[in-house]
Amino acid sequence: MRAQYSTGTDIVQIQFSKISDQVSRGNLDPTTWGVTESDLGYILGWQLQANASLHALSAFTWNYQFYLGEGTCHMVLNDFCEDNAFPVSSPSPFYNEQSARGISFNEWLHTFATSRRFRENSAAYYH
Repeated sequence: MRAQYSTGTDIVQIQFSKISDQVSRGNLDPTTWGVTESDLGYILGWQLQANASLHALSAFTWNYQFYLGEGTCHMVLNDFCEDNAFPVSSPSPFYNEQSARGISFNEWLHTFATSRRFRENSAAYYH
């Protein structure tokens, strides 16, 4: 089985998307690649692409499921979530994340890890 965790506004993935776009446009100045609140186009574009990708993979891949939570965190298995673009230091979503259909991440992960047979169990935050 395969599984994926992300957040609806994963700031690290959004920044990689922006960097890729900027480099393809010839902007090789890394001091301009940071994601800010004014980068709404990159943020919304990434959200649309990520949502479409997660749902397509889930629909057409029999052994794949995902957990898409609320927020900007990139990793779930760390003590705190903090990023430079949107400086918010909060506890890791591993124990307190419940924005995806009201299912906590650790509950979802436990079900995924202990299930004998695969069944659809993807959970997504919808805003």
